Amino acid sequence: MIFTLLSTLPVLIITSEIDYAEIVNSAELEEEGMTVVVEIWIQAITSIDELTNDFEMDIYITETWLDPALNFQQMSPCKGNLSLNHQVLDRLWTPNSCFINSKVAQIHNSPFRSVFLMLFPNGTVMVNYRVRVKGPCSLDLSNFPLDLQKCSLIYESWVSFALGSRAIPARTMLGVNSLLAIVFQFGNIMRNLPRVSYIKGIDVWMLVSMTFIFCSLLELAIVGFMVRDETVTKKKQQKKIPGNVSENVDVYHLEKHD
Repeated sequence: MIFTLLSTLPVLIITSEIDYAEIVNSAELEEEGMTVVVEIWIQAITSIDELTNDFEMDIYITETWLDPALNFQQMSPCKGNLSLNHQVLDRLWTPNSCFINSKVAQIHNSPFRSVFLMLFPNGTVMVNYRVRVKGPCSLDLSNFPLDLQKCSLIYESWVSFALGSRAIPARTMLGVNSLLAIVFQFGNIMRNLPRVSYIKGIDVWMLVSMTFIFCSLLELAIVGFMVRDETVTKKKQQKKIPGNVSENVDVYHLEKHD
């Protein structure tokens, strides 16, 4: 039985001692995103079930990244690092990585939640989880018991939400639903607040949000028109030059060069 961990996260996976100076240097050079160092240790493979085509194992996952907002070197701390619990982690930014093809993935509670958080003075955050994972296996028992099976887990990050310029129906539905939702929310807020003669901060915030969504719908109309114009132009060009004519022209050019 072969187990493989497939990572599609833009991170560095290591199995040796973590070099925190390297993390700081790489984070300073990185401009497009956060660099996260991931270390995975397999503690035990508890079970392999041929009937359900899955397996279970306990692993330790250590994630390390540099968050400049958490830098407290200027305070001249007495301790070189701070050991905190999982309640503090809920208030910090995390990579939000996960096993996307796992059937079950849960953090151990024995008796407390098995999450270790360490914060260094330069803003480096190190988080360690003890996780129990149940993953799928594509078992082929044709050569059983002289067989070799392969089970894999895909470990990756929250993919950013993006729609292509040609996804006009999806963009329209998303924009209209967002506008209706914020209008409904604004109506509920106005009913539950006292009527006053001056403008409140919540009024300005809601109106700006509605204006932003409305402008995104106008942008959608412009982008849709431009995409439609490009499609019509390409169709006209294809009608002007039939396929056989273009092939004959290409052959003529080849013969002329020869």
